[in-house]
Amino acid sequence: MRSTHCSFCGADFTSGRYDWVVSAAVTSWFVGAPRLTTAFGGEELGRDAGIAAIAADDSAFDEAAFLDRARTGFMTLQHAWQERDVDPARAFMSPGLYLGWSSQVRQLIDLHKRNLLDGLLIDDAQIVRVVHGGATDDVTVRFAAESADYEIDDRSGRKVFGSRRLSDWVEYWTFQRSRGARTVAAGIADKVCPNCGAPLSINQIGDCAYCGAAVTSGRFDWVLSRIEQEEEWAAA
Repeated sequence: MRSTHCSFCGADFTSGRYDWVVSAAVTSWFVGAPRLTTAFGGEELGRDAGIAAIAADDSAFDEAAFLDRARTGFMTLQHAWQERDVDPARAFMSPGLYLGWSSQVRQLIDLHKRNLLDGLLIDDAQIVRVVHGGATDDVTVRFAAESADYEIDDRSGRKVFGSRRLSDWVEYWTFQRSRGARTVAAGIADKVCPNCGAPLSINQIGDCAYCGAAVTSGRFDWVLSRIEQEEEWAAA
């Protein structure tokens, strides 16, 4: 073990007498950046006005196509969560959300737990909030879904939490894209780099292996930046 005392004067430099030291660390589930009333100087608009504002900047933006893409992202991420392998869903996630989910998945693996959502179906998906930003646009989708929701011990297969019965639940997913970005013919949901058109292959920080573009930064296509539970949304 390394000494915690100065080799010259003998002072204990981890005592807190001389500088800040870490005294405790508590694990916390990561849900993404805090929800803000405005995004980088942007303005929160009503649903219809917000969609119209985005379409005014991006004539190819289509609400139905956006929601189809959001549904694809939802199912892709939920499957990745159950498999405890976030990488197949990496392209849909902002760098911050990816790091948070990776940490949670690692914790589940270390605890020998697996969270299962048997019978998962999306009952409804609607845009409920739009922030037309100075730098970014943020679009929040309300997902109403149903599934079982329980955890098992992956060594014994025994249920340790939750229920195998189907139940309804709601989450709010916020997708973000740089203001000024334009809808592309093929993008992340099509497994194509939205910048160069090559087959989608990105590294850990979200850069395209072919052109080096920051694919998951929101510069080229919508990425998921935050997930809120129904009670979190109501309380904010």
